[in-house]
Amino acid sequence: MNGRIIFRTPPRSGAFLKWAWEKRDGMDRNQRQGLAQAVYASLLAHIEATMVEILTGEYQRIINLISHAETIGNHPGEPGLSAFGTAMHVLMDKNRKVQNMTFSDLLKELELVLYPKFENGPKRHKPDLEAIQ
Repeated sequence: MNGRIIFRTPPRSGAFLKWAWEKRDGMDRNQRQGLAQAVYASLLAHIEATMVEILTGEYQRIINLISHAETIGNHPGEPGLSAFGTAMHVLMDKNRKVQNMTFSDLLKELELVLYPKFENGPKRHKPDLEAIQ
């Protein structure tokens, strides 16, 4: 167990936040501040879960591409097998480690993995993501 809770947040925390938001007028100052913290924590959890999902998918896609290339390219004993094994080991290790990363590390990993081809996608939100850190 890594101490992190990773699951899609909208069904669970979204239901709680909707309920709590409807009750906010009857809350005292501390309760409203607690609600604000819950909204913030829920937002971060959702963003982290989404980043993990993106990275896991991308690593798995690359692993599948390398595996496919290996099955049609090299034969046992040919040069390149050690590079293949090393690449697979690195990718599988990164895929495993991403489950334990926190917001900052996930953001750095996204930057490494989602290079310029995603400039108009997730990467354009980097300043927004850094702002909520």
